[in-house]
Amino acid sequence: MPSKSLKNFETHMLKDVNALIKVHSQLSSKNPGKKGLGHITRSGIVMLCASWESYLEDLLLESLDYLIGSISSPKQLPKLVQKALAQYLKEHKHELKSLDMAGDGWEECLKDYAKAAVKNFNTPNLRNIDSLFKKFLGTDKFSSNWGYADINQFVSTRGDIAHKGSKAKYVTIKILCMHRDRISETVIEVDNYVSIYLKETTPSNSMPWKRRM
Repeated sequence: MPSKSLKNFETHMLKDVNALIKVHSQLSSKNPGKKGLGHITRSGIVMLCASWESYLEDLLLESLDYLIGSISSPKQLPKLVQKALAQYLKEHKHELKSLDMAGDGWEECLKDYAKAAVKNFNTPNLRNIDSLFKKFLGTDKFSSNWGYADINQFVSTRGDIAHKGSKAKYVTIKILCMHRDRISETVIEVDNYVSIYLKETTPSNSMPWKRRM
């Protein structure tokens, strides 16, 4: 069984995207060659990007929970995560925040830090994704582990739609379906990679979830 995040992505997050594609197909069959359905394809891009973003956020928190539950000391965290947590405590406005690290307090401290970062994560391009997963899972160059090279272009298209609305560049149904398929494939690649990474990173040396082949 894959991660809960992947299951949620496929079962719930893609539901609206697939529904929009189906509606477009039904309407376009009545008016072939018309471009009056751009609002549907634009909405599909926006929903698909939101699904991609939500999956990454869910996966990060799910993975961090597994990582934390697999170790007994913050010294067993990946070095990059240790550094990020230390920097967070150093820069925290509450001068006594470091006292929260006593005992098992470091676990909630790290989780709270990650939840705050996820809350502010709103542009799922390569740079931001790499930064987020490096900070909380210790995975350097995270995006190098999947084959979809056009993530930035896809996210940029979403941004163009968000800022320009109907004045944004027309999105064909073919382009929407292509992005839907590539994002779906990438989610599986990411899920598989993180499962292997956590297996190799934690003392238990076991996968948190099964890979999707």
